[in-house]
Amino acid sequence: TSPFSVAFSVESIRECVRACCSGASPGPTGWTEELLLDALHDEHTAAEIAAAITDIANSAVSANLRARLVRSRLIPLAKPGAGVRPIAMGEVLVKVAARLAMQASAPDIRRVFNGTQYGVAAPAGLDTIVHTARDYLRNPPAPSATMVTLDFVNAFNTPARQAMCNAASVIPTMRGIFHLEY
Repeated sequence: TSPFSVAFSVESIRECVRACCSGASPGPTGWTEELLLDALHDEHTAAEIAAAITDIANSAVSANLRARLVRSRLIPLAKPGAGVRPIAMGEVLVKVAARLAMQASAPDIRRVFNGTQYGVAAPAGLDTIVHTARDYLRNPPAPSATMVTLDFVNAFNTPARQAMCNAASVIPTMRGIFHLEY
């Protein structure tokens, strides 16, 4: 059993998987969104996949299965200049469970972040950022106003995991998938 509680219907999973079909590379098991969509055509199989994805989203899996689910296939890509950029392809069932959990969490995410981020659960978020920046540059609040853009080095490893856990813990539909993946 799981202390988390989120459930997904077969139709919501089909819709999510359909939207995710992009020809992306598979994770360690070789499963892709396209293969999963084919499997979802059979009603019995679809019901079992829905149960599995619901268990994954609720972190209701054994430690052994969790270890297998959170693995990724790692591909090194050369960075321009020097160095390597590791690209990780995760398991499709986890990707679908995470996307569904994010969709279910959208109202809570908007409430918790209250307009301070535009990358998640923010319809047309990029457009909002671009238009806000343009408006600021065209009509600065003061003649000496300045706009600075930043790009963090290794930004993926910058956020504190405990702060992320604290933020996820106030959003019920995110608790299970966060617990599973981190």
